[in-house]
Amino acid sequence: MNNTEIPELVSALVQAWNAHDPDRVAGFHAPEYEGRDIAQVRPEIGPEGARQAFCRFLKAFPDLELIPDDLLTQGDRAVLLWRLCGTHRGPLLRIPPSGRWIEFTGVSMFEIHGNRVVRRFTLWDLAGVLREIGLLPALPEE
Repeated sequence: MNNTEIPELVSALVQAWNAHDPDRVAGFHAPEYEGRDIAQVRPEIGPEGARQAFCRFLKAFPDLELIPDDLLTQGDRAVLLWRLCGTHRGPLLRIPPSGRWIEFTGVSMFEIHGNRVVRRFTLWDLAGVLREIGLLPALPEE
């Protein structure tokens, strides 16, 4: 893939998330896909693993919106800085729904071959999520 195709693929993947379409999300991932997430014990494997991970977020935030803030590409790799917002209406990491609208940031690093994601690593502001849900105290203002 070249540097013009990767942004299009990442944009289409973001659109699939925002359409709340698990089948489309899964379709962007290669059979050999392995996804790592800071908050998951085990990696996501294959398109079905990507689908299940997406569905967990969709269950937690049925109105989720993934907002891309910046995208860097080099060769077959892309780094996406993003924000996710939505109402916490389902369990997240075994945390019961709070009913709160939250927004948090994260970064996902992708490796892409043959128009499919083969590897992803995601870091997101889990402490910020816990603060917004009400499980951690707010940071003091200085």
